Amino acid sequence: MRRRNRRARGRDILVVRSARLAWRKWWRSGKIALLMTKALTIKYCAAPDGVRLAYAETGHGPALVKAANWYTHLELEWQGNAWGPTFRELSQMHRLLRYDVRGTGLSDRLPARVSFELFVDDLETVVDAAGLDRFALLGASQGAAVAIAYALRHPERVTHLVLLNGFARGAAHRHGVGQGPEMVEAMCTMIRQGWGGDDPSFRQIFTTQLMPGGTPEQMGEWNTLERESASPEIAARIFAAVHTEIDLVERLPQVRTPTLVLHCRGDRRVPFEQGRELAAAIPNARFHPVDSENHILLEQDRGFRSALDEIERFLGTVPTRTTRMQRSVTRLASRFGDAMRAIEASTVYKLLAIIAVIATLASVFA
Repeated sequence: MRRRNRRARGRDILVVRSARLAWRKWWRSGKIALLMTKALTIKYCAAPDGVRLAYAETGHGPALVKAANWYTHLELEWQGNAWGPTFRELSQMHRLLRYDVRGTGLSDRLPARVSFELFVDDLETVVDAAGLDRFALLGASQGAAVAIAYALRHPERVTHLVLLNGFARGAAHRHGVGQGPEMVEAMCTMIRQGWGGDDPSFRQIFTTQLMPGGTPEQMGEWNTLERESASPEIAARIFAAVHTEIDLVERLPQVRTPTLVLHCRGDRRVPFEQGRELAAAIPNARFHPVDSENHILLEQDRGFRSALDEIERFLGTVPTRTTRMQRSVTRLASRFGDAMRAIEASTVYKLLAIIAVIATLASVFA
């Protein structure tokens, strides 16, 4: 009996020691994750017409470039709970390069010219400034068309195309409810009238289309992002350029880059059918429907994890168990940081946070 008790105590000691070692690894990784969610170095480069473009790189690994979409803000997107989780996860496996589209975010806010061709030129300027020779391209929404146009222009430089909730034809060239040139004109008028005001009601219209399944916090962040990213005039000009100038349907069969198309089934901003058309027209493209009602893929979406896993498989960077642990740490660290910023960090809240960390640890090592 005594021997069995000694053996049981020995096993308990080993378990405790293992837990302590695991905790130390998690704590160190957690601190790194917290730093990663905050630290962002902004760099600048100049387009041929003199417009200064802001860009930032995060993570290590094969290069993955995100083509800019309608309006962006490097810092707010990275820190936020909409795009932030996706970018932080991708940075676990890649050298992720993002940039702010001309006229928005930390790039020059008053460019003389805005056009689809210039958006493609700006992508070229940024990747050249970053010293990238070959890389994968991620295009979301209008960024999908920018990525396709760049891959057609420089097929030797693009290893993979990942297109998320994208389209090859702007809304002015589509038919159906909520489509057509009249809709584009009406939306531009609405943007000019209500985009920049203190009342978020006008911006909420776009936010609701982009993330109907978003939490109140995510929607509030996005309303702020819209106002902080671009002036009403620039937002309207870019919206008009995107939906009147983009029409790549006839060129899609010319794409030779391996392509993965992902589209959220319930996307209200860009209809699901647009994604199917992309996949059908691009030779040998793979199509992955995503279980979500949002245009911006959110962390709580049922299809969030499967979409990111599909991207990693396609790019050949399937995460290891260690990487999955690091991702869990990153998500936990991000949520912990959000909670600490949102409330006064009293002793009770600190204890609750520690309990949450321990519970997550238990689930990972179970």
